[in-house]
Amino acid sequence: MTNYSLHEINLTEPELLWLQEVYESFKAGEKVDVKALKVKLRGRIPTEFEPKKIDDRLLRFGQLITLYGIWHVNRHTKLLDEADQVIRAIGKIISDDTKRETVTALEVSNQTGLATQRVEFLIREIRLFGFFWSELVSASEAGYSEVKVNNEEVFNTYYRYENIEKLLNTWSERRERDAVAYSSNLIDTSDKNLASNDATFLRANELYLKVKGLFENTNFLDKTAAKLIIELADDAIKEFGNTNQDKKVELRSIKEKAEEVLPPKTVKELRERAEGIALGRGYPKNKLIRNWIYAIIIILIIISSLIALKATFLDSGKKAKGGSASSTVMTTPIGTVDADVTLYEENREFPASQYPHGRITRPPATTLKYLYERVDDKLRIKYEMPYLTWLSDGSPIEPLTEYGRPELKFTWQYPKLAVKVVNNTNRTLLLSEATIEILASEINKEPVLIIQSAWPERPPLGTFHLVNEGWGDVVNATITYEARAENVNEFNFKKSKGVINVGTFSDEAEITIVPNIPFKYDCSHNSQYQLVDVSGVIKYETEYHEKRENKFKTKVVIGVCRELQGAMVESSEYDVMLEAGKANYTRNMPIAQEVKAGETDYFIFQLATNKSARFDLRLSLREAGGVRLPSKSILIDVFIPRYAVEFLPAIK
Repeated sequence: MTNYSLHEINLTEPELLWLQEVYESFKAGEKVDVKALKVKLRGRIPTEFEPKKIDDRLLRFGQLITLYGIWHVNRHTKLLDEADQVIRAIGKIISDDTKRETVTALEVSNQTGLATQRVEFLIREIRLFGFFWSELVSASEAGYSEVKVNNEEVFNTYYRYENIEKLLNTWSERRERDAVAYSSNLIDTSDKNLASNDATFLRANELYLKVKGLFENTNFLDKTAAKLIIELADDAIKEFGNTNQDKKVELRSIKEKAEEVLPPKTVKELRERAEGIALGRGYPKNKLIRNWIYAIIIILIIISSLIALKATFLDSGKKAKGGSASSTVMTTPIGTVDADVTLYEENREFPASQYPHGRITRPPATTLKYLYERVDDKLRIKYEMPYLTWLSDGSPIEPLTEYGRPELKFTWQYPKLAVKVVNNTNRTLLLSEATIEILASEINKEPVLIIQSAWPERPPLGTFHLVNEGWGDVVNATITYEARAENVNEFNFKKSKGVINVGTFSDEAEITIVPNIPFKYDCSHNSQYQLVDVSGVIKYETEYHEKRENKFKTKVVIGVCRELQGAMVESSEYDVMLEAGKANYTRNMPIAQEVKAGETDYFIFQLATNKSARFDLRLSLREAGGVRLPSKSILIDVFIPRYAVEFLPAIK
């Protein structure tokens, strides 16, 4: 085993500790869970510690240790010797056969005697330090099992290779020079749009340089790297605002290339991506050719419009002669069947039977309402609630209920689709099945903050709660508050103010305003509770990196003085359970609807889901004989507060 003399990178104690833990996970063959590792090292690393800031020559994305990083933790590692063997073995293979297209890990394993999985790992890692292969052919869990080497630059890399020590030192020095160059250009003095001390510009430019550095120095983009580049690029573009257009163009170009690494979520997205690539490559650069193409397209549009206009006149003529015209979805020799889907508008509390305190009338501010519009041939359904608007636009908020009874927070309901089928045939239509195809679904990660007072009948007193009824985290929350007592109290409390760093939370955070209050059931005055008025400002961010700020006021208990629908009536209703965030699946629901000749039937589908989300759906109906009515497209946003999950078992 060779003792290598590599350039050492200075690390702080927390950085070295983190690197050591990542190395232990690497040796055990385990993936690093950043959140779990932070919990494990609580008290040994600062709470603000960010592993992604560790020099990326040692650690990529805070969790992938490099060969250079392994040497910093274990100077006696055999991996550098083994990497040297792998490089020399591949170099010999392509030197013996200069027309060689690919090299496999199995071949290198046979030459070196190293385990195939170890070779796969090393083939992946050496690409970080030089152009040791041009393209990935196949991968495995351990690394890369086959790579392309049919490139002159690849050949030159092996031809010029001397030893692993020189390779790593040269690479490290080059990366350090690049970093210094980036830092020296952090403030662009030629930029007249921003002052040199503009903190926003500095932050934006730092993000810009980080995106470039990641993109240029990551030889093979995987999903993790691509996602990180996309996130950083979006943040940089947002921070630049209306300035630095050239850098924003460059960032968008890098983002597009990173997005190509991620697999498309739907067939539609795959088709659009393929069309974009085809147009980008085939779009003519010659202005004259482009003008000819535009002219041809305009002529085709005019011709198609004239044909459509002619068809309209012919159709109008048929109507005048006594014919009928409608949005027919199924035509038979003996008549037509027309089906339509719309929003079933019935705003009622759900589920009414679940209220333990009887039916509650909630104010309009916390009542959910679904609205719809037709965009082209698609039904577009959205929800609205004044309270949600208050949160997003920075309006003041107060507790929604007295002492936080959760069943009183919102009046909400699952959306329902109303289906109307008109049978214009001379036979009875028996509908036996409905199919909803979920084309796409995206979870709404907007937090929904609610102030909830503590229950007077139980400790801890002197507190209130921030409850998140949304499905995204409340990020980096802080509260600036002032508390004043309503009246004289036995605790001699008058007023206080301060700032509380709440941090990030998913569902609930307890906010202590008056600490160390004893729990008592008796007091000298006549009021039931001793209260403190609390007002202030809540600041936080969403998972979409949007900043929120709302003024608030509430009351905190510090002492307890005693012990405390439409013209038609629906024929049936069917429940459909959808899974938020899941796409490309179907729900087949047995239905039993009889539509007699010349009559109309009207029935309901209630759409339930486990989280607030947007769904892109197609609904179709099938007759008992197997004939399927053409589908209807629906794009719908569904709001589900977090506490409502307890009602889901009632939905099949």
